[in-house]
This record gives sequence, C-alpha cells and structure tokens, in this order.
Amino acid sequence: FDLVMDFLFQNVTPVDVNHADQDSLMAILHTSQDKAQAIMTRRAAKPFKDLADLESAVPGLGKTLLDAKKRMIFFQ
Repeated sequence: FDLVMDFLFQNVTPVDVNHADQDSLMAILHTSQDKAQAIMTRRAAKPFKDLADLESAVPGLGKTLLDAKKRMIFFQ
C-alpha cells in the first residue's frame, strides 16, 4: 500500500505550491524537508507565480525535477 501511495504522490497528485503543507511538498515534489521549508518561508513573503519563480527562489530544486512534475504543479 505504501508503495502505491508513494507512486501516486510522485506521479499523479497535483500540488498548489502556494498552499500545500510541508509533508505534501516533500512527497509530491520529492524534495527534502529543508527545501519544503524554504518554499513555505518564501511563499509567506511573496507567493510564487510560476515554475521559473519557484526554481529561482529555492536553490536546489532542479529544472529537471520541476519539468518532470510541471503538469502536477500549480500556483493559486
């Protein structure tokens, strides 16, 4: 069951970067706790507007990762 849920989070589940909790960001974006916290800190000051904004604001979130997940990432 855990493997199925992990697969779904990483490949199907959409995420609103400007509102998701830390656990969701970590699971869906397959990123570390530090990077998830960096996303949350930055969005508190200024919400993200697009993938380029997210990539430039959070070092370590690679373009390859974001491109692979871009169909699941949105910004509200």
